Amino acid sequence: MTKFRCIYMSILIATNLSVRAEEATTILALGDSITQGGANFVCYRDVLVPALREKNLAVEFIGPHKDATSAHAGYGGKNTAYLLSVAQEIYSEYPADIVMIHSGHNSFSEDKPVPGIVRDTEAIIGTIRTINPEAKILLAQVIPAGKLPKYSYIPELNQALASLANRMAKNGVDITLVDQADGFDWRTDTVDDTVHPNAAGAKKMAQKWLAALLPTLGHTKVAACETLNLWDGPAPGAEAASDPEKHLPEGRVSHVSIPSLDVYRPEKPNGAVLLVCSGGGYKKLASGPLGLSVADEFLQDGYTVCSLKYRLSPPSADVVRDACMDGARALKLIRSHAKDWRIDPERVGMIGFSAGANLILNLACKNDTGNPKAEDPIERLSARPDFMVLASLWLNNQKKLSDWAINSQISPCLMVHARDDKVAPIEGTEAMAQALRAKRVPVQLEIYEQGGHMAFNFPSPPAADWPRKLKAWLDQQTFK
Repeated sequence: MTKFRCIYMSILIATNLSVRAEEATTILALGDSITQGGANFVCYRDVLVPALREKNLAVEFIGPHKDATSAHAGYGGKNTAYLLSVAQEIYSEYPADIVMIHSGHNSFSEDKPVPGIVRDTEAIIGTIRTINPEAKILLAQVIPAGKLPKYSYIPELNQALASLANRMAKNGVDITLVDQADGFDWRTDTVDDTVHPNAAGAKKMAQKWLAALLPTLGHTKVAACETLNLWDGPAPGAEAASDPEKHLPEGRVSHVSIPSLDVYRPEKPNGAVLLVCSGGGYKKLASGPLGLSVADEFLQDGYTVCSLKYRLSPPSADVVRDACMDGARALKLIRSHAKDWRIDPERVGMIGFSAGANLILNLACKNDTGNPKAEDPIERLSARPDFMVLASLWLNNQKKLSDWAINSQISPCLMVHARDDKVAPIEGTEAMAQALRAKRVPVQLEIYEQGGHMAFNFPSPPAADWPRKLKAWLDQQTFK
């Protein structure tokens, strides 16, 4: 955070976040039309800004231009030399904490532009740091284009930009290289002009920016960060005309009808996965900020962390059924990515809070090991969690043990509860632990005297030592 921020807090990025403006980290997105956006393609900011909002990250995009998504410093049709010519003026007026640079198009290969682009990029960064030595720079290797031979210099440019970032980092510049070229295919990720991103391309760009932004915002470094829809098309049983999803303060959402999965992958995976299910009485969720908080706690230990945004009521007419269906699909989807995420499909567990714990226990009772005859290969995989963590278990309308299909195939379970929980009285958890043990399900019950219903919620749970106990319990699991 820098002294330059205080006068630039007028417009919070249309996110309805309940944060004070003076707490926001300012971001300047600098580039050409790919940063500016346009009517005929999808801008990465259109994806990135909502993703930041859903994670309750206190950021503000600033810049000389503004559209329905955010402010920015995108200049359609302009090259890096032009950006250098206006850099001092722009950054003097908008001295952001973080500058995201994506520039390198709008030149011609026949002009052999790479040395000039690199020289101008370095000069832009120098101008920024002269004004604000504390500025953090995110420098993108630019997306490839199919407009050839005009843009045939881009692979050479991206190698040169990597060398530039490496050299500047060694000289003390706070710079992060963001490889926007890796995995971006102009054949599938651009509109008809083969240059500007379509929806798929904009999503890929936004996910790369997000992964780079997280550590600059004080969060754990990730190898990759992405959001996947659970279903190809509408979720099974979804209402044809559902109310649009609503964004609430502090990253909460309601009226979820399109379930999704946030995925945070560590640099050195240990093979195990934590699938997070937040609570909210099946009416609202904080899956974004809670998932990020769990990632901050466990990513450094090598866990892959996924956070589930499941269907809610409204619009669902049978929300427990639909939420469990989404939980099952999430487990199957995670296991389908075992090879490329470097995870063990037999070390995928779930951690739930309140209604999220209710979802997990309902799902575990089903013992869905997959349908080997399913046409969809994902549905052939198991939806049985290999372990489960139930925090502040809320019984909903399932007050009697006979309302649950408790059986001996349920996975090992860690249960944590506060004795002063008024929302979900501890007697329900104690009875559930006894019922599970009666079926020889391994259960560890940890009871805290104080903390209430939110005792175990990250990032700063009132039961301060519970993450340590959770990690110790996870270390003991054999994942059979």
